[in-house]
Amino acid sequence: MRREGLVVAACGYTVHALLSLVMRVPIIMYDEFGYFASARHLAGEGQVSNLKYHPGYAFLLVPSFLLTDSSDDAYRLTLLTVNAGLGALTTWIAWRLVIEFAPDLARSRRLLVTTIVAVYPSWLLFTNLTWSENLLVPVAAALVLGAGRLSRGIGPIAALGFGVLAGSAYLVHPRGIAIAAAAVAVAIVVLPAAGRGVRAVLVAAGAALVVVLTPPVTRAVTSSRGYSRETFLQGFGVEDVPAFFGAIGGHLFYLSAATYGLAPLGVVGLVSLVRRHGRRDRGAIALAALAIAVAGIAVSGVFWHDPFRSDQMIYGRYNEAILLPLFAAGAVSLVRRELPLRTAAIVMFAPILTLWVVPYLAFSEAVRSTLPVAVNVLGVAPLVSAEGVEPLKLAVAHGVAVLAVLVAYARGPTLAAPAVLLAGMLALAGTLEWGLFANGSRERSEERRIAVVLRTMDPDCVGSRRGKVDVIRLSIYNTTLDGWRWADPDVDPGCRRLLVSTEPDAVVLARTPGARVVQRELRSANVLWEISR
Repeated sequence: MRREGLVVAACGYTVHALLSLVMRVPIIMYDEFGYFASARHLAGEGQVSNLKYHPGYAFLLVPSFLLTDSSDDAYRLTLLTVNAGLGALTTWIAWRLVIEFAPDLARSRRLLVTTIVAVYPSWLLFTNLTWSENLLVPVAAALVLGAGRLSRGIGPIAALGFGVLAGSAYLVHPRGIAIAAAAVAVAIVVLPAAGRGVRAVLVAAGAALVVVLTPPVTRAVTSSRGYSRETFLQGFGVEDVPAFFGAIGGHLFYLSAATYGLAPLGVVGLVSLVRRHGRRDRGAIALAALAIAVAGIAVSGVFWHDPFRSDQMIYGRYNEAILLPLFAAGAVSLVRRELPLRTAAIVMFAPILTLWVVPYLAFSEAVRSTLPVAVNVLGVAPLVSAEGVEPLKLAVAHGVAVLAVLVAYARGPTLAAPAVLLAGMLALAGTLEWGLFANGSRERSEERRIAVVLRTMDPDCVGSRRGKVDVIRLSIYNTTLDGWRWADPDVDPGCRRLLVSTEPDAVVLARTPGARVVQRELRSANVLWEISR
Protein backbone atom coordinates (compact mmCIF):
# COMPACT_ATOMS: atom_id res chain seq x y z
CA MET A 1 0.00 0.00 0.00
CA ARG A 2 2.86 2.37 0.79
CA ARG A 3 4.39 1.72 -2.62
CA GLU A 4 1.05 2.44 -4.26
CA GLY A 5 0.87 5.75 -2.42
CA LEU A 6 4.34 6.71 -3.61
CA VAL A 7 3.41 5.89 -7.19
CA VAL A 8 0.22 7.97 -6.89
CA ALA A 9 2.19 10.94 -5.54
CA ALA A 10 4.86 10.56 -8.24
CA CYS A 11 2.22 10.50 -10.96
CA GLY A 12 0.59 13.56 -9.43
CA TYR A 13 3.89 15.41 -9.40
CA THR A 14 4.69 14.47 -12.99
CA VAL A 15 1.31 15.60 -14.32
CA HIS A 16 1.40 18.95 -12.52
CA ALA A 17 4.99 19.59 -13.54
CA LEU A 18 4.21 18.87 -17.20
CA LEU A 19 1.12 21.08 -17.14
CA SER A 20 3.16 23.97 -15.76
CA LEU A 21 5.48 23.96 -18.78
CA VAL A 22 2.98 26.04 -20.79
CA MET A 23 3.28 28.93 -18.33
CA ARG A 24 5.67 31.75 -19.23
CA VAL A 25 4.73 34.41 -16.68
CA PRO A 26 2.06 34.82 -13.97
CA ILE A 27 -1.36 35.74 -15.35
CA ILE A 28 -3.59 36.68 -12.39
CA MET A 29 -3.65 40.21 -11.05
CA TYR A 30 -3.42 40.85 -8.13
CA ASP A 31 -3.12 37.49 -6.37
CA GLU A 32 -0.12 35.96 -8.08
CA PHE A 33 1.83 39.20 -8.01
CA GLY A 34 1.02 39.76 -4.33
CA TYR A 35 2.33 36.38 -3.15
CA PHE A 36 5.27 36.62 -5.54
CA ALA A 37 6.22 40.08 -4.24
CA SER A 38 5.97 38.97 -0.60
CA ALA A 39 8.22 35.96 -1.25
CA ARG A 40 10.80 38.06 -3.07
CA HIS A 41 10.84 40.61 -0.24
CA LEU A 42 11.29 37.82 2.31
CA ALA A 43 14.26 36.64 0.26
CA GLY A 44 15.81 40.11 0.59
CA GLU A 45 14.94 41.41 -2.87
CA GLY A 46 12.60 44.19 -3.93
CA GLN A 47 10.38 46.49 -1.96
CA VAL A 48 7.68 45.41 0.48
CA SER A 49 4.30 44.55 -1.06
CA ASN A 50 1.34 46.80 -0.27
CA LEU A 51 -1.03 43.85 -0.86
CA LYS A 52 -2.21 42.50 2.48
CA TYR A 53 -2.26 38.81 1.55
CA HIS A 54 -1.53 36.42 4.40
CA PRO A 55 1.95 35.02 3.72
CA GLY A 56 1.57 31.27 4.41
CA TYR A 57 1.95 30.34 0.75
CA ALA A 58 4.56 33.04 0.10
CA PHE A 59 6.86 31.42 2.68
CA LEU A 60 7.07 28.35 0.45
CA LEU A 61 8.24 30.45 -2.49
CA VAL A 62 11.23 32.00 -0.71
CA PRO A 63 13.72 29.17 -1.54
CA SER A 64 12.98 29.67 -5.24
CA PHE A 65 14.42 33.19 -5.00
CA LEU A 66 17.38 32.07 -2.90
CA LEU A 67 18.33 29.34 -5.37
CA THR A 68 18.02 31.37 -8.60
CA ASP A 69 19.45 34.55 -10.06
CA SER A 70 16.31 36.08 -11.54
CA SER A 71 12.59 36.38 -10.90
CA ASP A 72 11.85 34.56 -14.15
CA ASP A 73 13.90 31.59 -12.98
CA ALA A 74 12.30 31.75 -9.52
CA TYR A 75 8.87 31.64 -11.13
CA ARG A 76 9.70 28.58 -13.21
CA LEU A 77 11.33 26.83 -10.26
CA THR A 78 8.26 27.53 -8.11
CA LEU A 79 5.94 25.89 -10.63
CA LEU A 80 8.18 22.84 -11.06
CA THR A 81 8.95 22.27 -7.39
CA VAL A 82 6.61 24.00 -4.94
CA ASN A 83 3.39 23.89 -6.94
CA ALA A 84 3.98 20.50 -8.54
CA GLY A 85 4.92 19.17 -5.09
CA LEU A 86 1.71 20.54 -3.59
CA GLY A 87 -0.20 19.01 -6.50
CA ALA A 88 1.40 15.66 -5.70
CA LEU A 89 0.42 16.07 -2.04
CA THR A 90 -3.19 16.86 -2.98
CA THR A 91 -3.27 13.78 -5.21
CA TRP A 92 -1.89 11.59 -2.42
CA ILE A 93 -4.44 12.94 0.07
CA ALA A 94 -7.23 12.21 -2.42
CA TRP A 95 -5.96 8.63 -2.62
CA ARG A 96 -5.90 8.35 1.18
CA LEU A 97 -9.45 9.70 1.42
CA VAL A 98 -10.66 7.13 -1.09
CA ILE A 99 -9.12 4.39 1.05
CA GLU A 100 -10.80 5.77 4.17
CA PHE A 101 -14.19 6.03 2.49
CA ALA A 102 -13.99 2.63 0.79
CA PRO A 103 -11.29 0.39 2.35
CA ASP A 104 -12.66 -2.67 0.57
CA LEU A 105 -12.48 -1.14 -2.91
CA ALA A 106 -10.35 -3.08 -5.38
CA ARG A 107 -7.07 -1.42 -6.36
CA SER A 108 -8.11 -0.71 -9.95
CA ARG A 109 -11.29 1.01 -8.82
CA ARG A 110 -9.51 2.83 -6.03
CA LEU A 111 -7.06 4.28 -8.54
CA LEU A 112 -9.91 5.12 -10.92
CA VAL A 113 -11.68 7.11 -8.21
CA THR A 114 -8.42 8.82 -7.26
CA THR A 115 -7.90 9.80 -10.90
CA ILE A 116 -11.43 11.22 -11.16
CA VAL A 117 -10.82 13.35 -8.08
CA ALA A 118 -7.33 14.43 -9.12
CA VAL A 119 -8.34 15.66 -12.59
CA TYR A 120 -11.11 17.92 -11.32
CA PRO A 121 -10.10 21.03 -13.34
CA SER A 122 -9.52 23.41 -10.45
CA TRP A 123 -7.17 21.20 -8.43
CA LEU A 124 -5.47 20.03 -11.60
CA LEU A 125 -4.82 23.53 -12.97
CA PHE A 126 -4.46 25.65 -9.82
CA THR A 127 -0.78 24.69 -9.76
CA ASN A 128 -0.28 26.78 -12.92
CA LEU A 129 -0.90 29.80 -10.70
CA THR A 130 1.24 31.15 -7.86
CA TRP A 131 -1.57 31.70 -5.38
CA SER A 132 -2.68 30.41 -1.99
CA GLU A 133 -5.18 27.77 -3.16
CA ASN A 134 -2.26 25.46 -3.92
CA LEU A 135 -1.57 25.25 -0.18
CA LEU A 136 -5.05 25.71 1.27
CA VAL A 137 -6.56 22.72 -0.60
CA PRO A 138 -4.15 20.12 0.88
CA VAL A 139 -4.23 21.78 4.32
CA ALA A 140 -8.03 21.55 4.52
CA ALA A 141 -8.04 17.97 3.21
CA ALA A 142 -5.23 16.94 5.57
CA LEU A 143 -7.27 18.25 8.52
CA VAL A 144 -10.12 15.96 7.42
CA LEU A 145 -7.76 12.98 7.36
CA GLY A 146 -6.28 14.04 10.67
CA ALA A 147 -9.68 13.91 12.35
CA GLY A 148 -9.71 10.15 11.81
CA ARG A 149 -6.33 9.83 13.49
CA LEU A 150 -7.51 11.98 16.40
CA SER A 151 -10.50 9.72 16.96
CA ARG A 152 -8.20 6.72 17.42
CA GLY A 153 -6.16 8.49 20.05
CA ILE A 154 -2.98 10.54 19.70
CA GLY A 155 -0.17 11.85 21.88
CA PRO A 156 0.16 15.42 23.15
CA ILE A 157 2.69 16.43 20.49
CA ALA A 158 0.43 15.19 17.67
CA ALA A 159 -2.53 17.05 19.22
CA LEU A 160 -0.51 20.26 19.28
CA GLY A 161 0.58 19.62 15.69
CA PHE A 162 -3.01 19.18 14.55
CA GLY A 163 -3.86 22.52 16.14
CA VAL A 164 -0.93 24.24 14.43
CA LEU A 165 -2.02 22.75 11.09
CA ALA A 166 -5.55 24.02 11.68
CA GLY A 167 -4.29 27.51 12.50
CA SER A 168 -2.06 27.50 9.42
CA ALA A 169 -5.19 27.58 7.26
CA TYR A 170 -5.64 31.15 8.52
CA LEU A 171 -1.98 31.96 7.84
CA VAL A 172 -2.59 30.91 4.22
CA HIS A 173 -5.76 32.97 3.70
CA PRO A 174 -8.18 35.00 5.89
CA ARG A 175 -11.08 32.68 5.10
CA GLY A 176 -9.00 29.90 6.63
CA ILE A 177 -10.18 31.14 10.03
CA ALA A 178 -13.44 29.26 9.41
CA ILE A 179 -11.58 26.08 8.45
CA ALA A 180 -9.44 26.37 11.57
CA ALA A 181 -12.42 26.88 13.85
CA ALA A 182 -14.34 23.94 12.36
CA ALA A 183 -11.29 21.65 12.57
CA VAL A 184 -10.70 22.50 16.24
CA ALA A 185 -14.37 21.97 17.09
CA VAL A 186 -14.43 18.58 15.38
CA ALA A 187 -11.16 17.58 17.04
CA ILE A 188 -12.62 18.23 20.47
CA VAL A 189 -15.72 16.20 19.58
CA VAL A 190 -13.91 13.15 18.18
CA LEU A 191 -11.09 12.88 20.71
CA PRO A 192 -11.41 9.75 22.87
CA ALA A 193 -12.67 10.30 26.41
CA ALA A 194 -9.35 9.27 27.96
CA GLY A 195 -7.13 12.32 28.10
CA ARG A 196 -9.57 14.41 26.06
CA GLY A 197 -9.21 17.53 28.19
CA VAL A 198 -5.44 17.88 27.87
CA ARG A 199 -5.38 17.09 24.18
CA ALA A 200 -8.32 19.38 23.42
CA VAL A 201 -6.45 22.23 25.13
CA LEU A 202 -3.33 21.45 23.08
CA VAL A 203 -5.29 21.39 19.82
CA ALA A 204 -6.94 24.72 20.62
CA ALA A 205 -3.67 26.23 21.84
CA GLY A 206 -1.80 25.24 18.68
CA ALA A 207 -4.47 26.76 16.46
CA ALA A 208 -4.76 29.91 18.59
CA LEU A 209 -1.00 30.45 18.54
CA VAL A 210 -0.85 30.56 14.73
CA VAL A 211 -4.03 32.63 14.43
CA VAL A 212 -2.78 35.22 16.94
CA LEU A 213 0.62 35.46 15.26
CA THR A 214 -0.78 35.81 11.73
CA PRO A 215 -1.64 39.56 11.86
CA PRO A 216 1.80 40.74 13.09
CA VAL A 217 3.54 38.35 10.69
CA THR A 218 1.45 39.69 7.82
CA ARG A 219 2.26 43.27 8.84
CA ALA A 220 5.96 42.40 8.86
CA VAL A 221 5.83 40.85 5.40
CA THR A 222 3.59 43.40 3.72
CA SER A 223 3.21 47.16 3.96
CA SER A 224 1.65 48.15 7.30
CA ARG A 225 -0.66 50.57 5.53
CA GLY A 226 -1.76 47.71 3.30
CA TYR A 227 -2.74 45.44 6.18
CA SER A 228 -5.94 45.83 8.17
CA ARG A 229 -7.80 43.63 10.58
CA GLU A 230 -10.22 41.16 9.01
CA THR A 231 -11.81 42.90 6.07
CA PHE A 232 -14.35 40.31 4.99
CA LEU A 233 -16.62 41.06 7.98
CA GLN A 234 -16.41 44.83 7.68
CA GLY A 235 -19.69 46.33 6.57
CA PHE A 236 -21.62 43.08 7.11
CA GLY A 237 -24.77 43.58 9.17
CA VAL A 238 -28.20 42.11 9.82
CA GLU A 239 -29.53 43.76 6.71
CA ASP A 240 -27.04 41.74 4.63
CA VAL A 241 -28.33 38.35 5.78
CA PRO A 242 -30.67 37.87 2.75
CA ALA A 243 -27.78 38.65 0.39
CA PHE A 244 -25.59 36.25 2.37
CA PHE A 245 -28.04 33.41 1.76
CA GLY A 246 -28.25 34.47 -1.88
CA ALA A 247 -24.47 34.09 -2.16
CA ILE A 248 -24.62 30.72 -0.41
CA GLY A 249 -27.25 29.54 -2.89
CA GLY A 250 -25.16 30.66 -5.84
CA HIS A 251 -22.04 28.98 -4.48
CA LEU A 252 -23.87 25.73 -3.79
CA PHE A 253 -25.20 25.83 -7.35
CA TYR A 254 -21.64 26.10 -8.65
CA LEU A 255 -20.38 23.25 -6.49
CA SER A 256 -23.20 21.03 -7.72
CA ALA A 257 -22.89 21.93 -11.40
CA ALA A 258 -19.08 21.99 -11.60
CA THR A 259 -18.85 18.54 -9.97
CA TYR A 260 -21.66 17.09 -12.14
CA GLY A 261 -23.67 16.27 -9.05
CA LEU A 262 -20.85 14.46 -7.23
CA ALA A 263 -20.58 17.04 -4.43
CA PRO A 264 -24.20 16.57 -3.27
CA LEU A 265 -23.78 12.81 -3.76
CA GLY A 266 -20.73 13.02 -1.53
CA VAL A 267 -22.66 14.87 1.17
CA VAL A 268 -25.17 12.02 1.30
CA GLY A 269 -22.33 9.51 1.53
CA LEU A 270 -20.61 11.44 4.33
CA VAL A 271 -23.83 11.74 6.34
CA SER A 272 -24.27 7.99 5.97
CA LEU A 273 -20.73 7.40 7.32
CA VAL A 274 -21.43 9.59 10.35
CA ARG A 275 -24.62 7.65 11.06
CA ARG A 276 -22.85 4.29 10.79
CA HIS A 277 -19.60 5.09 12.57
CA GLY A 278 -20.44 7.98 14.86
CA ARG A 279 -17.41 9.93 16.07
CA ARG A 280 -14.81 7.25 15.36
CA ASP A 281 -12.58 6.46 12.38
CA ARG A 282 -14.47 7.02 9.12
CA GLY A 283 -17.29 8.73 10.99
CA ALA A 284 -14.83 11.29 12.38
CA ILE A 285 -13.39 11.91 8.91
CA ALA A 286 -16.86 12.37 7.45
CA LEU A 287 -17.85 14.70 10.29
CA ALA A 288 -14.73 16.81 9.75
CA ALA A 289 -15.37 16.97 5.99
CA LEU A 290 -18.94 18.17 6.54
CA ALA A 291 -18.07 20.67 9.28
CA ILE A 292 -15.17 22.22 7.35
CA ALA A 293 -17.33 22.40 4.21
CA VAL A 294 -20.14 24.21 6.04
CA ALA A 295 -17.68 26.65 7.65
CA GLY A 296 -15.87 27.32 4.37
CA ILE A 297 -19.04 27.92 2.37
CA ALA A 298 -20.42 30.19 5.09
CA VAL A 299 -17.36 32.42 5.17
CA SER A 300 -17.35 32.50 1.36
CA GLY A 301 -20.94 33.75 1.50
CA VAL A 302 -19.85 36.56 3.82
CA PHE A 303 -17.00 37.50 1.50
CA TRP A 304 -19.21 37.72 -1.59
CA HIS A 305 -22.66 38.68 -0.27
CA ASP A 306 -22.31 41.93 -2.24
CA PRO A 307 -20.59 40.91 -5.48
CA PHE A 308 -19.34 43.39 -8.05
CA ARG A 309 -18.42 40.79 -10.72
CA SER A 310 -20.57 38.05 -12.21
CA ASP A 311 -18.23 35.19 -11.24
CA GLN A 312 -18.59 36.17 -7.57
CA MET A 313 -22.29 35.20 -7.65
CA ILE A 314 -21.28 31.55 -8.00
CA TYR A 315 -17.70 31.83 -6.75
CA GLY A 316 -16.02 28.46 -6.95
CA ARG A 317 -12.45 29.18 -5.99
CA TYR A 318 -13.08 29.97 -2.31
CA ASN A 319 -15.22 26.86 -1.85
CA GLU A 320 -13.02 24.46 -3.77
CA ALA A 321 -10.54 24.54 -0.91
CA ILE A 322 -13.01 22.47 1.15
CA LEU A 323 -14.48 20.44 -1.71
CA LEU A 324 -11.97 17.61 -2.10
CA PRO A 325 -13.39 15.23 0.59
CA LEU A 326 -16.96 15.79 -0.66
CA PHE A 327 -15.93 15.13 -4.24
CA ALA A 328 -13.99 12.00 -3.23
CA ALA A 329 -16.97 10.64 -1.29
CA GLY A 330 -19.25 11.31 -4.27
CA ALA A 331 -16.88 9.58 -6.68
CA VAL A 332 -16.70 6.56 -4.36
CA SER A 333 -20.50 6.43 -4.22
CA LEU A 334 -20.71 6.59 -8.03
CA VAL A 335 -18.17 3.80 -8.59
CA ARG A 336 -19.73 1.56 -5.94
CA ARG A 337 -23.29 2.35 -7.02
CA GLU A 338 -24.21 2.89 -3.39
CA LEU A 339 -27.57 4.53 -4.12
CA PRO A 340 -30.49 3.32 -6.23
CA LEU A 341 -30.72 5.08 -9.58
CA ARG A 342 -33.77 7.15 -8.62
CA THR A 343 -32.20 8.35 -5.38
CA ALA A 344 -28.89 9.13 -7.09
CA ALA A 345 -30.70 11.08 -9.82
CA ILE A 346 -32.59 13.20 -7.29
CA VAL A 347 -29.47 13.93 -5.25
CA MET A 348 -27.36 14.84 -8.29
CA PHE A 349 -30.00 16.74 -10.26
CA ALA A 350 -31.96 18.63 -7.61
CA PRO A 351 -29.38 21.32 -6.70
CA ILE A 352 -28.51 21.98 -10.34
CA LEU A 353 -32.13 22.26 -11.42
CA THR A 354 -33.26 24.47 -8.52
CA LEU A 355 -30.37 26.59 -7.25
CA TRP A 356 -29.68 28.20 -10.64
CA VAL A 357 -32.56 30.58 -9.93
CA VAL A 358 -30.88 32.02 -6.81
CA PRO A 359 -28.40 34.31 -8.63
CA TYR A 360 -31.28 35.72 -10.70
CA LEU A 361 -33.28 36.46 -7.55
CA ALA A 362 -30.41 37.69 -5.40
CA PHE A 363 -28.30 39.76 -7.78
CA SER A 364 -29.03 42.46 -10.33
CA GLU A 365 -28.71 42.16 -14.08
CA ALA A 366 -25.92 44.74 -13.90
CA VAL A 367 -23.84 42.36 -11.76
CA ARG A 368 -24.72 39.30 -13.86
CA SER A 369 -23.52 41.00 -17.03
CA THR A 370 -20.14 42.17 -15.74
CA LEU A 371 -16.91 40.68 -17.04
CA PRO A 372 -16.12 37.48 -15.07
CA VAL A 373 -12.72 36.14 -14.02
CA ALA A 374 -12.71 32.63 -15.42
CA VAL A 375 -10.04 31.19 -13.11
CA ASN A 376 -12.40 31.73 -10.15
CA VAL A 377 -14.98 29.38 -11.70
CA LEU A 378 -12.81 26.89 -13.58
CA GLY A 379 -15.38 24.11 -13.28
CA VAL A 380 -17.77 25.99 -15.58
CA ALA A 381 -15.28 28.35 -17.25
CA PRO A 382 -15.89 27.31 -20.89
CA LEU A 383 -19.51 28.45 -20.51
CA VAL A 384 -18.60 31.79 -18.94
CA SER A 385 -18.36 34.60 -21.46
CA ALA A 386 -17.27 38.21 -21.64
CA GLU A 387 -20.97 39.15 -21.36
CA GLY A 388 -21.16 37.65 -17.87
CA VAL A 389 -22.43 34.53 -16.12
CA GLU A 390 -25.81 33.04 -17.06
CA PRO A 391 -26.79 30.41 -14.47
CA LEU A 392 -29.56 29.00 -16.69
CA LYS A 393 -27.00 28.19 -19.39
CA LEU A 394 -24.80 26.49 -16.81
CA ALA A 395 -27.74 24.52 -15.41
CA VAL A 396 -28.76 23.25 -18.83
CA ALA A 397 -25.25 22.30 -19.95
CA HIS A 398 -24.23 20.60 -16.72
CA GLY A 399 -27.66 19.04 -16.33
CA VAL A 400 -27.20 17.36 -19.70
CA ALA A 401 -23.77 16.13 -18.58
CA VAL A 402 -25.27 14.70 -15.38
CA LEU A 403 -27.94 13.02 -17.46
CA ALA A 404 -25.25 11.34 -19.57
CA VAL A 405 -23.54 10.09 -16.41
CA LEU A 406 -26.84 8.75 -15.05
CA VAL A 407 -27.71 6.98 -18.30
CA ALA A 408 -24.35 5.24 -18.12
CA TYR A 409 -25.03 4.54 -14.44
CA ALA A 410 -28.35 2.89 -15.29
CA ARG A 411 -27.69 1.09 -18.55
CA GLY A 412 -23.96 0.63 -18.92
CA PRO A 413 -21.49 -1.66 -17.19
CA THR A 414 -20.32 -0.83 -13.67
CA LEU A 415 -17.52 1.46 -14.76
CA ALA A 416 -19.44 3.22 -17.55
CA ALA A 417 -20.58 6.20 -15.47
CA PRO A 418 -17.11 6.88 -13.99
CA ALA A 419 -15.60 6.57 -17.47
CA VAL A 420 -18.04 9.13 -18.90
CA LEU A 421 -17.31 11.50 -16.03
CA LEU A 422 -13.55 11.08 -16.34
CA ALA A 423 -13.60 11.66 -20.10
CA GLY A 424 -15.66 14.82 -19.69
CA MET A 425 -13.38 16.32 -17.03
CA LEU A 426 -10.25 15.50 -19.01
CA ALA A 427 -11.71 17.22 -22.06
CA LEU A 428 -12.64 20.26 -19.98
CA ALA A 429 -9.21 20.41 -18.32
CA GLY A 430 -7.46 20.13 -21.68
CA THR A 431 -9.54 22.95 -23.13
CA LEU A 432 -8.72 25.19 -20.17
CA GLU A 433 -5.02 24.28 -20.17
CA TRP A 434 -4.48 25.40 -23.75
CA GLY A 435 -7.21 27.98 -24.18
CA LEU A 436 -6.98 29.83 -20.87
CA PHE A 437 -3.59 29.14 -19.31
CA ALA A 438 -1.21 28.67 -22.24
CA ASN A 439 -2.69 31.52 -24.28
CA GLY A 440 -3.13 33.74 -21.24
CA SER A 441 0.49 33.31 -20.18
CA ARG A 442 1.71 33.93 -23.72
CA GLU A 443 -0.30 37.16 -23.91
CA ARG A 444 0.96 38.31 -20.51
CA SER A 445 4.54 37.63 -21.59
CA GLU A 446 4.00 40.08 -24.45
CA GLU A 447 2.97 42.82 -21.99
CA ARG A 448 6.38 43.40 -20.44
CA ARG A 449 8.45 45.07 -23.15
CA ILE A 450 9.24 47.89 -20.74
CA ALA A 451 10.40 45.42 -18.11
CA VAL A 452 12.79 43.80 -20.59
CA VAL A 453 14.35 47.20 -21.36
CA LEU A 454 14.51 48.17 -17.68
CA ARG A 455 16.30 44.92 -16.90
CA THR A 456 19.14 45.93 -19.24
CA MET A 457 19.27 49.42 -17.66
CA ASP A 458 19.32 47.97 -14.10
CA PRO A 459 17.95 51.04 -12.27
CA ASP A 460 17.64 51.37 -8.49
CA CYS A 461 14.27 53.08 -8.77
CA VAL A 462 11.72 53.94 -11.46
CA GLY A 463 9.22 56.75 -11.14
CA SER A 464 5.45 56.40 -11.55
CA ARG A 465 2.61 58.65 -10.46
CA ARG A 466 -0.54 57.27 -8.86
CA GLY A 467 -3.44 57.19 -11.32
CA LYS A 468 -1.14 57.89 -14.25
CA VAL A 469 0.19 54.40 -14.93
CA ASP A 470 -1.24 51.01 -15.92
CA VAL A 471 -1.04 49.27 -12.55
CA ILE A 472 -1.63 45.77 -13.90
CA ARG A 473 1.33 46.04 -16.26
CA LEU A 474 3.37 47.60 -13.48
CA SER A 475 2.76 44.46 -11.44
CA ILE A 476 3.80 42.31 -14.39
CA TYR A 477 7.06 44.24 -14.51
CA ASN A 478 7.51 43.58 -10.80
CA THR A 479 7.61 39.83 -11.38
CA THR A 480 10.39 40.30 -13.93
CA LEU A 481 12.75 42.78 -12.30
CA ASP A 482 14.90 42.25 -9.21
CA GLY A 483 16.22 44.46 -6.43
CA TRP A 484 14.60 47.74 -7.47
CA ARG A 485 11.53 49.77 -6.53
CA TRP A 486 8.80 52.14 -7.72
CA ALA A 487 8.25 55.58 -6.22
CA ASP A 488 6.59 58.91 -7.01
CA PRO A 489 9.30 61.09 -8.62
CA ASP A 490 7.75 64.19 -7.03
CA VAL A 491 8.40 62.67 -3.60
CA ASP A 492 11.59 60.65 -4.07
CA PRO A 493 14.42 62.52 -5.88
CA GLY A 494 16.17 59.22 -6.52
CA CYS A 495 13.39 58.16 -8.88
CA ARG A 496 13.43 61.07 -11.32
CA ARG A 497 15.69 59.68 -14.06
CA LEU A 498 13.21 57.12 -15.40
CA LEU A 499 9.43 57.39 -15.55
CA VAL A 500 6.66 55.00 -16.60
CA SER A 501 3.48 56.88 -17.45
CA THR A 502 0.25 56.65 -19.43
CA GLU A 503 0.05 60.43 -19.84
CA PRO A 504 0.10 61.85 -23.39
CA ASP A 505 3.56 62.63 -24.73
CA ALA A 506 2.83 66.37 -24.81
CA VAL A 507 1.98 66.40 -21.10
CA VAL A 508 5.20 64.63 -20.13
CA LEU A 509 7.31 66.85 -22.38
CA ALA A 510 5.67 70.00 -21.02
CA ARG A 511 6.56 68.94 -17.48
CA THR A 512 10.05 67.66 -18.31
CA PRO A 513 11.47 69.27 -21.48
CA GLY A 514 14.08 67.12 -23.16
CA ALA A 515 12.66 63.81 -21.96
CA ARG A 516 12.93 61.00 -24.47
CA VAL A 517 10.85 57.88 -25.08
CA VAL A 518 12.81 54.71 -24.33
CA GLN A 519 10.07 52.11 -24.91
CA ARG A 520 6.35 51.92 -25.54
CA GLU A 521 4.31 48.98 -24.30
CA LEU A 522 2.64 46.74 -26.84
CA ARG A 523 -0.66 46.07 -25.07
CA SER A 524 -1.11 49.10 -22.81
CA ALA A 525 -0.62 52.87 -22.77
CA ASN A 526 2.50 52.67 -20.59
CA VAL A 527 5.52 54.54 -21.92
CA LEU A 528 9.01 54.44 -20.44
CA TRP A 529 10.67 57.86 -20.43
CA GLU A 530 14.23 58.90 -19.65
CA ILE A 531 14.31 62.34 -18.10
CA SER A 532 17.18 64.68 -18.91
CA ARG A 533 19.15 65.78 -15.90
